[in-house]
Amino acid sequence: MVAVVYMCRAVLITVFTAAVIGKARDRDASTRFRNSIDELGVVPPRLTPVIQGTVLAAEAGSILLLLLPETVIPGLFLAASILIVFTAVVGFSLVSGRQTTCECFGSHGAPFSVRHIVRNLALSTLALVSAVELLTSARLHDVSAGIVLVSIVAGALAGFAFTRWDDLAYVLVGHATDSGRGDAQW
Repeated sequence: MVAVVYMCRAVLITVFTAAVIGKARDRDASTRFRNSIDELGVVPPRLTPVIQGTVLAAEAGSILLLLLPETVIPGLFLAASILIVFTAVVGFSLVSGRQTTCECFGSHGAPFSVRHIVRNLALSTLALVSAVELLTSARLHDVSAGIVLVSIVAGALAGFAFTRWDDLAYVLVGHATDSGRGDAQW
């Protein structure tokens, strides 16, 4: 199971790195992310920059915590917490009928849909299962370097797939929406 923990860490590090870079890479990406927060209508517009900064700081903090062996467990719990909050935000958007676009990775994403909830729940489950495994039995140093390397590469590839979730849904489901990606019902 230790190999799975390494793989899950790599998935989460890849996803959060892509999210931070995507949202902060340039002014347009930052503006789109800020606008998507405003579209939710959850906080007054004057607080949008605070929420934007908090999200970026939390995502970057989870990356740092996940990278260090001494702070992996808090990193996993932080990652799970972030993803659970994101799941609630997507759920709110869907229930309220708002057409908020997913700017999770700083690109022109699809409107929030159930598939975003599925993605976030899958990622938060990976984080929580890994944290429980580390708390109950696994030690990160009890595995060969080869297994660690394979686990990290597999996790990074899986993480990349999670960052392309909307595109994968479009390929698998094949229905176009207004944004040209994925079926809004899936």
